[in-house]
Amino acid sequence: MALYEELVMRPSVLRLGEAMERKLQRDDSKPDWCMQSPRYLRNMLIEEVTELLNASASEALDEAADVANLAMMYAERVMSEETDRGRSMMFAAREPKPKHH
Repeated sequence: MALYEELVMRPSVLRLGEAMERKLQRDDSKPDWCMQSPRYLRNMLIEEVTELLNASASEALDEAADVANLAMMYAERVMSEETDRGRSMMFAAREPKPKHH
């Protein structure tokens, strides 16, 4: 049995997750974040953390959702690059070595 099947989501996690998904769906028409570099996403994350730290109580959940979404995007891109780099190394290892006469 997988671990996630046994999870009971905390109300605060659900609230943040719903805010994250609302923001992602609202921005579906924007360019795909998967095409952004990790450096760009990291810089955006830093900006959003600053906005969260300066947010009023009524803005806190929306700003936290922005931070969480950018953290997720950054992590996905970094993992994707690592996977791509691993694939490149795997295929390079399979290429025949040139023969020297």
